[in-house]
Amino acid sequence: MAKAKRTLEVMRAAAPACVFNNAKILSRSIERIYDDVFEPAGLSASQVALLWTILVTEPVSSKDVARFLRADQTTVSRIVTRANDLGLVTFSRLDRDQRQKVIRLSDLGRVRLAGIFPLWKKAQLAVMSILDPEPLRGLVGRLRAGGPSVLARKRRSATASPERARRAEAPSNRRIPVALR
Repeated sequence: MAKAKRTLEVMRAAAPACVFNNAKILSRSIERIYDDVFEPAGLSASQVALLWTILVTEPVSSKDVARFLRADQTTVSRIVTRANDLGLVTFSRLDRDQRQKVIRLSDLGRVRLAGIFPLWKKAQLAVMSILDPEPLRGLVGRLRAGGPSVLARKRRSATASPERARRAEAPSNRRIPVALR
């Protein structure tokens, strides 16, 4: 018990330096700023990020959106379904492969996303007043350059084959626009 108590005291002292906790606080704080600014438009920061990602990568599968955003597939599917319910995206099949379902912005989605741009600029200014975005952009660039294994969540189910797991971790062939790297 004494050893655990000492360890907990060391942990208490180290808490302010914990990169994970600080990153979570930063992420939630920035998301809250964007959510507050986007609220009058009736969209969340997550929805705007999704629409913007679709804009620069369409036609795109939800799997590729998840890889691009480094998000969980189920989270992306939920946001895509909500965007579809709002009429912001459409689903279609690729001409070259009818089995593959892809997402595109609908006309309404394009209008709504264009309408968000002035709000986005307002949110950007609010965030840049408290945070220099250049070091963050550099960090994300270095993480992306490290490959998908750096940022991708590795999950293996008891029934997943090693080959299937390798394919899931493989980088996407989709080119990510330089402006969003």
